[in-house]
Amino acid sequence: MSTEITTTGYVRAGILGVVAGLRSHLPIALLAVAANHGAFAAGAPAPLGLLRSRGALVALVPAAVELAVDKLPATPPRTNPASLAFRVAIGAIVGGAVGHEARTPVIACALLGAASAAAGSFAGASYRRIARDVTGYPAVVFAVAEDAIAIGLGVFALRSVPSSLRQ
Repeated sequence: MSTEITTTGYVRAGILGVVAGLRSHLPIALLAVAANHGAFAAGAPAPLGLLRSRGALVALVPAAVELAVDKLPATPPRTNPASLAFRVAIGAIVGGAVGHEARTPVIACALLGAASAAAGSFAGASYRRIARDVTGYPAVVFAVAEDAIAIGLGVFALRSVPSSLRQ
């Protein structure tokens, strides 16, 4: 097992875990898009291989809805127990998935994804509160910036494919 492959699995698991903490539905949607473009799960059997189907792109719908609903004042905090548990679970799932793809220990990547999701949840909530309090700008301004950060991190994590994994 090469260091490049092992490192890639851990890095992707950590980054996508943070993304799950920021926007819970986004990592699955990004994996589905990457798989449909041949950049993820290229030769994987089910369940990862299912991400290659056009039907998997339906994952974009809850991700888009979350981007909109997140801006509403009635949206519960991401650090509520149920919301946090969901984000941690998504972090574990995507961490394990990218770990499997990179031939990195799946359990370690799942745990890293879960921990990163928890950290991302609290960091995102703190960022938005502190930025609003310091600047006086509405929280929605920072929520949109957070969307861009989450999307950018996710795309970065999935586009940085080492040559040893390319088909």
